Amino acid sequence: MDFDELDELDPVVLNPRDRDIAVAILGATGFTGSLMTEHLDAVLSLRKSSGPKWAIAGRNVAKLRNIASHCSTDPEIIQVTSDAQLAQLASRCEVVISAIGPYAVCGEAVIKACVDNSTHYIDVTGEIPWMHAMIAKYHATAKEKGSMIVLSAGSVSAVDEILCYSLVKKLGPLKSYREYFSQFGGVSGGTLQSTISTLSGSEEGRAIAKDPFCLGGKKASGRAGDQDCIAVEADAMYPSIFLSPAYNSSTGSRVVRRSSGLFEATDLDMFYGSEFSITIREGHLQQPLAQQQLQQFAAPDAASAASAAAAAAAAAAFAAAARERGEAPWPGQGPPEELRNSFGAEVLAMAESESGEWAHARWTSGCAYEVSAMAPVTGALVIVEELKADSGRGGVVTPAFAFHGTSWIEKLQSVPFANRGAQVCLELREGKIAEEALKQQISERNRKVMEGLSRKLKAWAPPALCESIV
Repeated sequence: MDFDELDELDPVVLNPRDRDIAVAILGATGFTGSLMTEHLDAVLSLRKSSGPKWAIAGRNVAKLRNIASHCSTDPEIIQVTSDAQLAQLASRCEVVISAIGPYAVCGEAVIKACVDNSTHYIDVTGEIPWMHAMIAKYHATAKEKGSMIVLSAGSVSAVDEILCYSLVKKLGPLKSYREYFSQFGGVSGGTLQSTISTLSGSEEGRAIAKDPFCLGGKKASGRAGDQDCIAVEADAMYPSIFLSPAYNSSTGSRVVRRSSGLFEATDLDMFYGSEFSITIREGHLQQPLAQQQLQQFAAPDAASAASAAAAAAAAAAFAAAARERGEAPWPGQGPPEELRNSFGAEVLAMAESESGEWAHARWTSGCAYEVSAMAPVTGALVIVEELKADSGRGGVVTPAFAFHGTSWIEKLQSVPFANRGAQVCLELREGKIAEEALKQQISERNRKVMEGLSRKLKAWAPPALCESIV
């Protein structure tokens, strides 16, 4: 989004209770933004009394009106094409959910407007160098103003946040947290564009992304167990399973580490452990399949600027050609509902407490993009309805830290996506994960992948709220 840098307004600082809009979704005409709109509309429509006033915002008024016409409730339509309009939006809202990306290209202006106006902010980014930059630039000011800038509340790290947070709540301080991630799904045009943007990043950004503690949470020992996966290995606890990076390994682990560090710096009753390590991997029953996954999701290489530019150009060219052939989505497109209904995730995690106790957790959910709609929308409502007073936890923060002590996790499970799709489910149990459970998780994912490859469905489409009215 290109905001007009020549037309700025002075920040308008209001007390949250004086603001006339509770939640605004910025970028509501994009694929993920439209899913957020669909879910928020469904949640509010279930209420017997009128819910909080909300809005959808973006550049194209005609598209926004089309989306609003599909809603059961009545969102306000707000056009945002300049920094002045962005500042005005932030001044009116308690929470802005930002769905405009790539965040490294157009996300900072939204954060600046929210910090300037003491407005809470939530996004679904997974762009590590950009997150590092936003922490360095805005954390202190946002903390001073009491504004929570909640980064990465989408599926790329919210699942990891919830699982680890829940195990800490159950066991107390941890020695270790191990997660076995498994997901089957597709990609949106926005995600594809963000990937290209990340590949185009600076050499400095790639070097930052390689540091497991680049978002915070570093301990004096350095925690060797936290290093990124650079080679396929047999699991030390389950030797029949080969481990590789998962798509969320890098972002999820760094966000959880930041949560640990944020809690340590406060007097909140939550402590992840003095030296606990975080390991997020994807399991495989055959070593060659794990090797393929390693090549796809290995930690970023601090390659030369020329090599990185070449890689970004190649990725952009590949994406453009694939889009022309109908094999990849354009921005604003993603898997249609019929296809999303076959997508899902099962994530198993276990932890050992400092006292030697073990517990494990199981997460199941539908399509990752629907989770990326549900989690920030639920978080925004929690901020409005449960954290109206100054929570004392402002700054550039994580979902676990921002929503600590609230009903965020419970409410996330209470309503399926748009009140008709898949539901999120979290189960906590004593002891370690059974090896057979891991094998079953892997086999089920492989079965769904093969089934998905055989399905003859339209691969890409705008979400339902963006369809033209007949």
